[in-house]
Amino acid sequence: MRDRFIRNLIASFRNRYSLRILRKLMSLKTDSYVVNRIYNFYDPNNLRRHSKVSRRSIVVRSTGKYGERVELDLNEHIDYRFFFLGYFDDVPKSLVNRIGKANEVFFIDVGANVGLVSIAIACEGYQTLAIEPLPFNIKKFRNSLKLNPKLDLEIIESAVGSHSKVSDNEFIEIFTPPGNSGASSSSKAWNPSLQPSDVSLVRLDSLDNLCLHILDSSSFTDLVIKIDVEGMELDVIAGASEILQKYRPQILIEWKPGQNALIKFHELSNMLQVHEYRLSSQISPNELIPNYSFDPYLIYENLLLIPNELP
Repeated sequence: MRDRFIRNLIASFRNRYSLRILRKLMSLKTDSYVVNRIYNFYDPNNLRRHSKVSRRSIVVRSTGKYGERVELDLNEHIDYRFFFLGYFDDVPKSLVNRIGKANEVFFIDVGANVGLVSIAIACEGYQTLAIEPLPFNIKKFRNSLKLNPKLDLEIIESAVGSHSKVSDNEFIEIFTPPGNSGASSSSKAWNPSLQPSDVSLVRLDSLDNLCLHILDSSSFTDLVIKIDVEGMELDVIAGASEILQKYRPQILIEWKPGQNALIKFHELSNMLQVHEYRLSSQISPNELIPNYSFDPYLIYENLLLIPNELP
């Protein structure tokens, strides 16, 4: 009880001014223990587990490490990290850059959140299609797009699932924990917080239905698909059978197996076999996971699935 009181007291001093001061201190590269502790404590993803995160947005504009301009809410984990680091996840961009030039690669971002990955890639001239189900994330995404005119980036508002789930349901419930919309999931128990999750009823469709006609009318040589949908990654792939057969994309997924690790790994293995894919050891220039060391019980932020015909 006392610890919670102290945490809530410290959290009460968290505002746009204290966060700007903290960013300035971190930019000095002092590697201060105290500064790093404050940074980690003030992260909304940490606060939501120990104290009541304010629902009032702290909206700022910021410039990323690649020159992209974005609108951020500092009471959101992904936005918070971008504000301090200048990026959220560099791996998709590194992969796209490694595969080909802007006129050669088409990038699909499934679970795009507020677009911090998509916008950075589109700013380099890549054709980009971002798919996100939550209206409040879409709104912030579009606000950031206004700060980066003339990008070849299209947004689709939809959740993505397998063909069988789409045939049974036109809509799906998404549970969003306060402070981390990036942890939104169709599973209510996926990422619990001190406060209850918000619930959104959103459209559900398959990747084939949403994207195949767009790909057919576009010009590119390589397709990259990033899938980060908090537990529904394999469902998304199951709804992309035509795209996998026709365009043979490289697929970057997040792996969070939970309690059913072996069952989920069996599903992944079957999917790889059916579509003639394999797990690549080279995720990005700086990230290597040899096949023999992959542990299905561990969490991997990025797993790269590639067609068997690739070297």
